[in-house]
Formats: sequence, C-alpha cells, structure tokens
Amino acid sequence: MDENVGTPFAIVIDGKALSYALSKELAPLFLRVGIRCTAVVCCRVSPLQKAQVTKLVRSKGDTTLAIGDGANDVGMIQSAHIGVGISGQEGMQAVMSSDFAIAQFRFLVPLLLVHGRYCYKRIARMVLFFFYKNMLFGVTIFVFNAFSNFSGQFVYNDFYMTLFNVVFTALTPVVIGIFDRDVDKAMALKYPGLYMQGQRNEYFNFRAIVLWLVSSLYQTAITMVFILWGCRSTVSDRADGNPYTMWQTGLLMFTCVVVTVHFQVIQIIDQWTWPHHVSIWLSMAVWWFYLLAYGAFPLSLSSDLYYLFIGVSAPSAQYWFFVLLVPTACQLPDFFLRMAKKQLAPFDHTIVQEIQKKMKREGRQSLEETGPDQSILSSIFSQKSSKNTGYVPPYDPRSRFYGLVSSGARQSGRIETGLRNPVLTHLDNELTDNPYRNRKKSTVPGITPLPMVQPSPGSVMAPRSEPPAPPSVVPVAESRQSPQRQAALPPPTVAYDGIGQAASNSSGLNGGDKMPSSGSDAPAQSSVPLTPLGTRGSLQPLQPRRLPPLTQGSPGGNLANTPGAIASPASTGPLLPPENAGEQEREILATYESALKH
Repeated sequence: MDENVGTPFAIVIDGKALSYALSKELAPLFLRVGIRCTAVVCCRVSPLQKAQVTKLVRSKGDTTLAIGDGANDVGMIQSAHIGVGISGQEGMQAVMSSDFAIAQFRFLVPLLLVHGRYCYKRIARMVLFFFYKNMLFGVTIFVFNAFSNFSGQFVYNDFYMTLFNVVFTALTPVVIGIFDRDVDKAMALKYPGLYMQGQRNEYFNFRAIVLWLVSSLYQTAITMVFILWGCRSTVSDRADGNPYTMWQTGLLMFTCVVVTVHFQVIQIIDQWTWPHHVSIWLSMAVWWFYLLAYGAFPLSLSSDLYYLFIGVSAPSAQYWFFVLLVPTACQLPDFFLRMAKKQLAPFDHTIVQEIQKKMKREGRQSLEETGPDQSILSSIFSQKSSKNTGYVPPYDPRSRFYGLVSSGARQSGRIETGLRNPVLTHLDNELTDNPYRNRKKSTVPGITPLPMVQPSPGSVMAPRSEPPAPPSVVPVAESRQSPQRQAALPPPTVAYDGIGQAASNSSGLNGGDKMPSSGSDAPAQSSVPLTPLGTRGSLQPLQPRRLPPLTQGSPGGNLANTPGAIASPASTGPLLPPENAGEQEREILATYESALKH
C-alpha cells in the first residue's frame, strides 16, 4: 500500500453489485473507498440507485452536483445540492426539476469555472460586506450610548438612521453581488485551478468572517476617537464661538460612516465598471442632497436638522477636514495589510490578475488560443465561428460524409463548394425548394400520379388507350451541355393532364423538374411523356394503372455518363460516376450501386 500512495484509482461498478454496496452494512465502507478514488463510475443502474448514491455522498457533508437529461435522472437531480438539467431529446423532465438548465453537456465547464466561481465570490463578498457595514454603523450607536450612561439617547436623527440600509448604502451590495469579478472569463477558463478556491471555501470561512468583523471594530474605534475628541463641547468650529452640539456631532459622525463604508468598497473590488462608479459616488451624493432637501423643510418637519447642514456644518472647514481624515485613517491599516498579502503571499487569483494586466499592457487584448491545439474552453466565448460554435462539423472535401451529397450537385451548381458548408446549403435548398415538403412522396421521384376522375351522372368518358412506351430519363445537367449534345436530344413531346388538356413540356428532366426557386409548395410539372387520352367526344371512366419503371438511357444515345444523371432503382445499367469525379466519389457510387443490386 505504501508504494501506491500517489497512484490514482477508480471504481467501475454495475447496478447488481451496487445493490449490495448500498446496503446498511457495506455503504460506509463503499463511501470511504469511493472518496479515496479519483473517479467512481456506476453503470447500468436504476434511477433509484442514482439517487441513493447521491444521498450517500451528500451524507458526508460534501457539496454534490447532479447533471442529467432524462426523466430517469430526476431523483438524482433532486437529491443533490445543485441540479443541472440538459434540454435534449429525452424531454424536459430533468430541466423542470433542476436548478440550472443548459443546452449541451459541454456548457457545464463554463457553468462551473466561470459563472459558478463568480457567483460564489460575489455572494460571499456581498454577505460579508453587509455584515461589516451594519456592524460599523451599529457599534457607533452603542458606544455613544455608553458615553451617555446608557440613557437611550440617539446621536443620529431617526429619519436618516432608518435610511442607512435602504437608501444611502443600498446600491453597493447589489453591485458587488452582480458585477464584481476578479479575472476575465477567458482567464478563468485558462486557469481552472482558480475554481479550487471555492472548494476550499477561502472567501466565507471562519477566518474571513473574523477579519471583516475586526476591521469594522477597528474602524468604529477610529471614528469614535476622532469625532468625540475633535467635536467635544469645549471646541468651536465657527467664528461666533458656538461649540459643537449633539446633532452637529451626529451629522459629522454619520457622514464619516457613509464615506468610510464606500471607501471600503473601493478597496475590495477588483475591476472598475460604470455600475461601481454609479453606486459609490451616487450614494454619497444622495446623502448630501438629502441633507440639503430635508434641512430646507419647515421647522415643524425637519426639527433638529433645520438648516443644520447648509447653515452650520457646510460652511465649517473642520467638517470637510474630518470627512477626509477619518475615512482615510480607517482604511490605511486595511490597505497596508492587503498590499503586504499581495506581495508576500498572494492568492491564486492575484497572480492571474497580474498575468492579465501584463498581457493587456503588451496589447494582447484577445486571450483566444490559436493553432491546431486550440482550446475548446477558450473558444466557447469567442466571437469567431469554429467547430465548437455550431452543430455541423467544418467542411472537409476529403471526407466521405460529403462525397455523396456533393457529387452530383457540384456539376449542377446547386452547391458551391469551398464557399460554404455543402451540408448547410443542401439543407437550405431542401427547406426552401422541395416541392414535396409536407406531402406524401410518390414511389417514383419526379413523377406526379394521374388524378382519379370520378364520372358524373350523364357524362361520357374517353375510351382507355393503350399503355405508352417506356419513357426516357434525360439528365438534369443536360441543359448545361454543349450545343452539339443539345441538338442530339429528341424533340419536345406533348404531355396531357388528367382531363385531356395538353401541357407544353419537353421530354426529359429539364428546368421544370428542378425544384422551383419561388418557394411554392405546388408540385412540379411532370416531364414524363404521356399518351393522349383520345378524342373528347367519347369519354369512358379511367381505370387505375401502374406506370412503367424508368430506364436509364434514351433513344438519342446513352446518357449515363452525363454528370448528374438520375437513374431509377429498377435500372439495370451501371451507375457511372462523373468524368471529373475523385477516387472517393467513385468508391461511394460503387457502394451505392452494390446496395441497389442486393
């Protein structure tokens, strides 16, 4: 065992063995062994066993995450701390019972490494900052009460004391919990080790909570010493010699608390954005605007704050001096400790931040990797199209997958190879030009069956004519051939519809057989010549008849070598590839011909 201390192990267990491992006697041993392994794979298990394994791991106290895409994963998703559902072909049951929903399994990587890490840091920092600012504000009230012999006298006015959390410091926790981030998305994906900070709970452990509370107690002590000593009743800040009053002292102390709280936000944020600027500077501006507006109210409404700011505190230079001195004195120890930690024992994200700053200074704003070893993680957030941004793989002319699709379409010009993926172009053509879309396809491609005409009472139908001769098939690309080959084609044949009317159409698969470009759902006109139904004077009921199979070739000559020629499945002639076909295209056509024979 000593030789295999650093060797990673894994467990692969099926459902039958798992039923014994989850028993009351073996479950604790199975959990201890599984925790020591790098991976545990449970295959061929029931939905109940999935949920039991999740509950077993959760009972140890670890945070569990379950991900699934079907109804059989609902129990496992609901048993875990965090459930992730994949919206796929197996329904929406997993998504409906999950906490987060993603479209593909690969999105789990940015969900954890980027968004999950951001959410953990933001929520932890927001909660700690909320406790910090309320402790700083509340302890000042408690200490002043101690100096007033616990008489219950408030140093702050009831109105703005109530608005401290609702208005004056309401924006900063929200901005921290939504917009704060230490590194960019690409850097978080490039250095996945940063995710371990959340697993070690470095931002919301006992040590972090104690440091925030100690910082608030220190800043409370600095504020009380400076204000109560500098604003004592024997000191006057005005030329008339009037000393400080209690409400004037409370106004200065509350201003110092509001400014100190927002200076603390400036220290803890990692990236400046416009919401940070708005929340910090606007909150402090709202406090002074409130003093101006509330002090201008009549004396019966503003009471102790009647012209207190604009008439007493604002003209005093000592007021503005204390507003700058006290918050700075409160933040200096915290600032020096943070700088010492950054230089001597930096966090992992601090090192990545320096790397990011260095790359930006060098002008490398884009962090996408290039070359054949491009990372899938970094390409998720890139704006360029790649094999990881869609569902269709990139076009490779050497691939057999596209050979059958593009062999005949290259010559007809329906697919422009090299400019766009031929699969996408082929799908677009089918969705827009296919006349048989949303219709029942006929057994023979390119032929519209004759409609059945029901005779009305007293009507006379034409007699049934003899079956026509087997029709010929003319290649689609024949219209693109040389004038000599076009001259060899047979003359146009007049085709008749179901009621005996003539329809002008040429023999062979010409432009009428190609899918209409107008996007209409009307079926294309048939190019197979039909025999006239006889004279219109003596009409007889039509009898259903079977059309003869198409044959390859035509009276004008053998056209099988024409690129893009269409052959019936009943054809006996070989399927010859185009003259400029490649080796793989010839192999595909040979495979297709062999499948038709069998």
